[in-house]
Order: sequence, then structure tokens, then C-alpha cells
Amino acid sequence: MTDTPDPLDALLAPPAAAADDGLKRAVFARTTRVLRRRRLARRLLFGVALAACYLGGVFSARWLASPPRERERIVYVDRPAPREQPVPQAESAAALERRARVDDRPRPELYRRAGDLFAEQEGDLQAALRCYGEALDAAPDGRLPVAAGDHWLLLAIKDARETEKRHAKIPQ
Repeated sequence: MTDTPDPLDALLAPPAAAADDGLKRAVFARTTRVLRRRRLARRLLFGVALAACYLGGVFSARWLASPPRERERIVYVDRPAPREQPVPQAESAAALERRARVDDRPRPELYRRAGDLFAEQEGDLQAALRCYGEALDAAPDGRLPVAAGDHWLLLAIKDARETEKRHAKIPQ
């Protein structure tokens, strides 16, 4: 046999001894740094994209929104309704009520005015309730027309009486 070296022996031989551990560590550390930087860059890019979408939504909503219209202002002026007969202001509520009781014919406007004075000036709602009830009883057909200057208590009584009439059972 010949002792000539075969050119393929070097390729078929087992690998040489393990390389330097320092080189292995250096390659691992460099690879780890690169991977960490890429992961951080990916997270930052995702956060920037989310912030851009949010800001785009906010600015587009403001840009597309129509400017607010000026609101129409309605001013309500509380004016008393004109009365059938002017009653002097100097009379007290009790004097008006007495005058309405002693009169021969029914005077719903006096009772109504007495009720207004009791409610607004004296704050006596029970007396106002009594006067308003008398005014509705003395009125023709038991009704007084609704006026713009009616006190809330008078409106409540009118409404209650109308509701009572609607729900009353008529025997046949």
C-alpha cells in the first residue's frame, strides 16, 4: 500500500478542536444586542404608529366637524294678562274676597284677583286655593279661560277639574 495522502482525507477527518470560547461569547453577545435593538425598534415603531393613528383621528374629527351654530335666544317676559275690569291695587286680598262674597251677582274676576294676591304677595297658598276654587265655581259653566298670566296653582286646579270631568261616569 502506498503512503500517499489522499486529498479527501482532510475533508473526511473529524473537525478540529473546539474554537476559542471567547469568540463564541463575543458572537453571542453581538447577536443578542442586535436582536434586542430590533425588538426595541419594532416596539417603538408600533407605539409611534398607534400615536399617529390616534392623533389623525382627533385632528380629522375636529377638521370635519362643522362649526357650532349660533343659538337663537328666546327671552320670556312675564306680563300679566289683561283683566276684564281693572281692580285697584290698594285693596288687599281679604278685602277683594269679602267684596266678591257680598256682591249680588257672581264675581269670578274678584275671586281670581284675590287668589293672585294671596299667592303672590302674602304667600298664603291655602287662601289662594280657596279663592281660585270660588272663582271657578262662580264662573259660567264652571270654567275660566286659561290666560297667559295665570298662577301655577290656578292652572293646576283648572287641569284637575277638567280631568275630573273627563273621567266622571255619567249614569244613564
